[in-house]
Amino acid sequence: MAATLQYKAEDYTVGWICALTTELTAARSMLDELHDNGRQLPQDTSDKNNYVRGQIHGHNIVIARSGAGTTSAAVAATHMLHTYPNIRFGLLVGIAGGAPRGDEHDIRLGDIVIGMPTKHHGGVVQVDFGTQIGEGVDGFKITGQLGKPPRELANAVEMLRSNHDFDRPKLQDYISPTTLRKKYPQLVRQYCYSTEFKDNLFEATYPHQDEEDKICTKCDEKRVEKRAKRLTPDDNIDTSPRLHYGNIASANRVMRYAKARDEIAKAHDILCFEEEAAGLADDFQCIVVRGICDYADSHKNKKWQNYAALVAAAYAKELLSVIPETLVKGMVAIKPTPISNVPFPRNPNFVGRQSLLNSIDKMLFSKYCPCVSIFGLGGVGKTQIVLEYIYRHQAAHPDCAVFWVPALSAATFDQAYKKIAEILKISQMRDKGIDFKQLVKDKLSDEGFGKWLLVVDNADSTDVLLQTPQDGSSLMPLKDYLPKSSNGSIIFTTRTRKAAGDYSLGAILEAIEMDKAEAGKLFESYLAPKQILEEDSKAIAQLLEHLTCLPLAIRQAAAFIQKNDVSVSKYLSLYEKSEQSMVDILSEDFQDPTRYSDMKNPVAATWLVSFKQIRHEDPQAANYLSFMSTLLRENIPQSLLPTGESDLEQTKAIGTLTAYSFLTHRKGEEAFDVHRLVYLATRNWLRRESKLSFWTDNALRRLVEVIPAGGHLNREIWTQYLPHGVYVADKNEISRDGENLMIMLMDRIGLCQSSLGQYAGAEKFHRRALALREEMLGSEHPDTLMSMNEVGFALSNQGKYTEAEEIHQETLALKEKVLGKEHPETLTSMNNIGYVLSKQWKYIEAEEIYRKTLTLREKVLGKEHPHTLSSMNNIGDILSEQEKYIEAEEIYREILTLREKILGKEYPSTLISMESIGYILSKKGKYIEAEEICRETLALREQVLGKEHPDTLTSMNAIGVVLGQQGKNIEAEEIHWETLALREQVLGKEHPDTQTSMDNIGYTLSEQGKYRVAEEIYRETIALREKVLGKEHPRTLTSMNSIGHVLSEQGKYREAEEIYRETIALREKVLGKEHPRTLTSMNRIGHILSKQGKYAEARRYSGRR
Repeated sequence: MAATLQYKAEDYTVGWICALTTELTAARSMLDELHDNGRQLPQDTSDKNNYVRGQIHGHNIVIARSGAGTTSAAVAATHMLHTYPNIRFGLLVGIAGGAPRGDEHDIRLGDIVIGMPTKHHGGVVQVDFGTQIGEGVDGFKITGQLGKPPRELANAVEMLRSNHDFDRPKLQDYISPTTLRKKYPQLVRQYCYSTEFKDNLFEATYPHQDEEDKICTKCDEKRVEKRAKRLTPDDNIDTSPRLHYGNIASANRVMRYAKARDEIAKAHDILCFEEEAAGLADDFQCIVVRGICDYADSHKNKKWQNYAALVAAAYAKELLSVIPETLVKGMVAIKPTPISNVPFPRNPNFVGRQSLLNSIDKMLFSKYCPCVSIFGLGGVGKTQIVLEYIYRHQAAHPDCAVFWVPALSAATFDQAYKKIAEILKISQMRDKGIDFKQLVKDKLSDEGFGKWLLVVDNADSTDVLLQTPQDGSSLMPLKDYLPKSSNGSIIFTTRTRKAAGDYSLGAILEAIEMDKAEAGKLFESYLAPKQILEEDSKAIAQLLEHLTCLPLAIRQAAAFIQKNDVSVSKYLSLYEKSEQSMVDILSEDFQDPTRYSDMKNPVAATWLVSFKQIRHEDPQAANYLSFMSTLLRENIPQSLLPTGESDLEQTKAIGTLTAYSFLTHRKGEEAFDVHRLVYLATRNWLRRESKLSFWTDNALRRLVEVIPAGGHLNREIWTQYLPHGVYVADKNEISRDGENLMIMLMDRIGLCQSSLGQYAGAEKFHRRALALREEMLGSEHPDTLMSMNEVGFALSNQGKYTEAEEIHQETLALKEKVLGKEHPETLTSMNNIGYVLSKQWKYIEAEEIYRKTLTLREKVLGKEHPHTLSSMNNIGDILSEQEKYIEAEEIYREILTLREKILGKEYPSTLISMESIGYILSKKGKYIEAEEICRETLALREQVLGKEHPDTLTSMNAIGVVLGQQGKNIEAEEIHWETLALREQVLGKEHPDTQTSMDNIGYTLSEQGKYRVAEEIYRETIALREKVLGKEHPRTLTSMNSIGHVLSEQGKYREAEEIYRETIALREKVLGKEHPRTLTSMNRIGHILSKQGKYAEARRYSGRR
């Protein structure tokens, strides 16, 4: 069993960093005590340091070897501070190349330089040598400096310096062979001073002669500068190290040029050159101690290195002897500054997004993925989410370096990599022709570097990362410069799912809009309390709905409110004023320190960047977005998109738009929604570029292609197109060339709406088409007269028979004038007048005009023409309405015979005749025969038209009615329920025929005594009829009358009386006082009044029919 460790990481207060193994050995030799027999304490797997722990003069010391170079020192120090959290100060101890300058700075090999502040510098300066030119350099500059040593260390150095004025330095005892031999005899030959050492300072103009010669045996000693020998007070040769205090230059590479050394040392008061110190962050409070092993020229002398390392370590030990333990314990522990180039502060207003933050962490670290891509719509907060993540991650893992690379362009990528190279203090970065991006990649790919997290932000265009830059700034695609290490992870942010997949294969996360609760918190976080009033809660909810809970839009709205000191309600009213007002507000710029300073912040501008990329990458996708932005924003069928492209091209284009989150694919449907704010921004761009009418014309042309002239064929398909047609027609943003197409679209919309029972909508569009035709073609043009005819139909379908009659009479007069009295179209108008007269119960007049129309059609078209047969059928209908059932049956049977002969038994018009005969038989009380012919008609319609055709459903309804007439109410109820279900499916719940089925169900229920259920059905029917047909439509009044009946059957006489009185008033207004249906209502109220004992009043109503 392993022995328990005596010390903990928290026990150590001094950190000692050395670069080379030689320096580590020297440091270890200075320990008064080695802790735990050299065994290691537990440390994080990312901490690649090996530590030696011990004690010097009562101080617990931890020593780490970093390796050469500024970055290595920085990484080692950072890891040390995480593993040993109570370090108060550091010692950076090792060797360096001296820069002697005459008697003023008589620096010799084996001397010691201590980095101490001077007039202009803090003791250590970071320098960049630039480019070598012969024995000099071009481009030298000071790039930074290490902070001054902490006051406690500076005071200790000065105290020790004073001690040396009185006594011989103790360090001389520490480096003496006698002392070293007692503990480490094997080190004496390697590390102690030897008389064999030569201290030759060659002339600055005399370079080293042979690179293979490590001790200058081939160099001419005549070129050695003459310097006075150092003597002791008793005139003996003095070989003890001298101490020098001042500036140490920490360079990006080894100084090898004597001429450059002298120039730089003189200009900047430099005493020696080394490579590690500048890598330490300012808050790693330390003192730098260097033993001089050469003269920073080409005459490198390996023999002095061990001794130089030993004297530097000895000075560090002596320095510790004058620092009290109590003083150290009173110092504040060094908290490491994480390595980072993140350009933004943490967003203090960040809220929510916990699920996505957790997913990033889980994906990167629970199951190691080298990289993760986060994609989402511009403005959805991808950068803010990642920003919050890295700040949280670095707080939890301060030893993790974080790097931020904007991939907006190759230039921003390069700029970020240069910044990273500077932070890492990579040597050779400024060397001519050096590939600095490769240096960064190599540095971070080194497993010894430790933990890192790299954010590649705004990687929207794959061209930037996946293609080699055309300007020659890189030798390969920029993505190939991304590092790879088991200690490192990469997060990409991009607006497109396609790019996300290219960057990280399956490791993809989507950032979507915030939920309402998060969005509300975010919005309120940006506003002062006085700007959020109690009454604003509803306005805030509405505003967030408009802004789709998009963080950038929320931030923009809050900025506007703050800047202009307006209430939320006022802002909402400005926003809702018009589409242009919305766009104007979304185009307002604002400042945000957590976004790139050179990027435009408005939402509208943000998406135009994406749109520009789409236009470049996939022009067809841009065309589709332009096309869709002229339609309704939601539920755009894929089949409505322009044809001409292959399925593959269409799929790719849609994929591009969904990848950018501009479109959302509706679940389970081949249809899409355009993002609300993208839609606004795109329309604004089209308007600004004068392209809105062009794309509206395209949409108009396509809608005319796919929307039929009414009917029920493919209804489930064209009903998806219809709302888009209505929208385009209402917007009317077409060019002059599109006016004819617009009229055609309005005609088709009207006809489709009539097929759906949306008669008020049909009237609106037929009137608009009529107005345009009158303006363009004149009032007498045949097309204008056609529109008048359609307006008349729409009016009559709404029960507005008087208005319908007027417009049909006007149409007839114009057709007689323009086309002649016998023209087929003129006869159609005569027929229409007959129809509206019959609906007003003007049967004699209607019959007269029907017979006149029949005579003319027989003359013009022939007795067997379908239109002639239609006129005969109309006469049968009017006879039936007058209860002349025998005459009506005769004419229906004649028509049936002719239609079977001319059109065939299964033709739809033939089946109408069969249905008419069934109806007339039921009116004559021949219910069994009526049922038989209705069932035959149903079977033929199912065979010819299909089970779900509206005419087939009419036959089902007729069977239900005739069953009810036979008292078979249970069977009737069943078939009416089945018919209702099919009509709701085929025609929709609000279609008048669907409402008729509901009315029939109510009737069969009341006939079975189920008055309460019947009442519920009737009330639902009347609500639908009031909505669809209007309160005064005859069918609506029929439903009111039916409710009065079931109320009276339940004994609710007062309620029944109220509804009958309302029905009578409306029927008198709409149909007239003498209309049979008005009289029916009057008769019923008389009955109700009698039930209540109001006999006198009852007599005034009873007996009217």
